[in-house]
Amino acid sequence: MNRMLAIYNGRNKKFRHDGDEFQREALGWSKAQPEPVELVDVRDGKIRAEIRKMTDGLDVLAIFDHGTPKGLPRMRESYRNVKGLAETIAGVTDRITVVLYACSCGRGWWWNPARNTGTVECSAWEYSPKDGYAFALGCELTKLHVDIEIYAHTTAGHTTRNPNLVFIGDERYKTSCRFGYDEAGSDMVWRDVYPRLINATWREWVAEMKTKERYLFWR
Repeated sequence: MNRMLAIYNGRNKKFRHDGDEFQREALGWSKAQPEPVELVDVRDGKIRAEIRKMTDGLDVLAIFDHGTPKGLPRMRESYRNVKGLAETIAGVTDRITVVLYACSCGRGWWWNPARNTGTVECSAWEYSPKDGYAFALGCELTKLHVDIEIYAHTTAGHTTRNPNLVFIGDERYKTSCRFGYDEAGSDMVWRDVYPRLINATWREWVAEMKTKERYLFWR
């Protein structure tokens, strides 16, 4: 049985209902799973404490909040401290699926080039923080010998209904999706995730994201 943790930020920004949406979609996601889900509203950014509580292990981590290519600002997680989050996850599991229901975490960033040059060693290769938050998290977990599957959005969108996705992980673990991909290292690949094989077109994939499949596409 998978041990699953869903974290969301239920605080609404002024004049908005974004926190309500994160709460609603996190609840819908948890109800759609075949195994029990630990569902937590974290408004103080201390998501690592919730991960550490998973003393029996952690197989799936889903996060519902605002995101950027650099990280999860309201969760106080970014590419600058991603190593610490990876170490926290590695402390409770050696294999994990991370589903980032957060805008743009799967996209690279390129601004401030003079301040953001260089690479970070990652297993047998190096990555640039500018490759994006999800990729940085995947690299840091791989360095700690954690087998990964990470799903993240490449654009802004409505939480679970955004069809623009990437998959980061080891190709041995995914056979149910069709991908276009480039090699990113000896152990890890970054691949665009579009429809499952049963879907022939992008239009069908977008339509599926409006159904309950939006909670299940990663399985």
